Amino acid sequence: MTGNALFLNGSSHITLSNSKLKATADGQVPHNADGLYAVNSAYLSIGGVAACPKAQACNTFDYDTGWGVYLQNTHDVTIDHVSANADDTGAFVLDNAWNVNLGHSNAEGDGPICITLNGQKTPTGYFTDLQGGLLLINGSHDNAIHDDQFVAVGNSIGSGGNGLFANPCTNSFQPFSPAEAPMGSNNTFTNVCYSSTDIASLEPPQKCK
Repeated sequence: MTGNALFLNGSSHITLSNSKLKATADGQVPHNADGLYAVNSAYLSIGGVAACPKAQACNTFDYDTGWGVYLQNTHDVTIDHVSANADDTGAFVLDNAWNVNLGHSNAEGDGPICITLNGQKTPTGYFTDLQGGLLLINGSHDNAIHDDQFVAVGNSIGSGGNGLFANPCTNSFQPFSPAEAPMGSNNTFTNVCYSSTDIASLEPPQKCK
């Protein structure tokens, strides 16, 4: 509860099913409060296996104060029937990730939230410009995004960081530096809905019902 729910480092051939994971620590440095943080890993199945239920979420990463699912330098991943609702930071982040098949999933990134801690107003989640539903950064390439719903106050789907931190305590955007590099090539988006994006090929937004 006060750190990552699941941390995979240099791991491979892991299957996750029928799980509800959350990480609720406030004010942590990045990657100390993610639902799932996988780095330098490969051949992961987050859902998409026979043990999952047929028509509902197989794994949920809800109400995390960090990112719901963050894949860094990680490849050959299936994410299927996953709910990633990170109210404080962002839902899915693909950071130099490739061959990720993200389907039949939903994401919300409605935060961060302002709380009063020791008499001071402070945002929950991370100080970051990676706020939103799905963010593909630092050359992420050859990923298939399909049959998903992305709802977020920030970018529902974003390519790279936007260099701004949405601070709920001041109701303003603060400069954030350095911004991350944008996504790479050959990422496909099929039958996805979203309210906003900075990826020109996806406009106009396809709002979720």
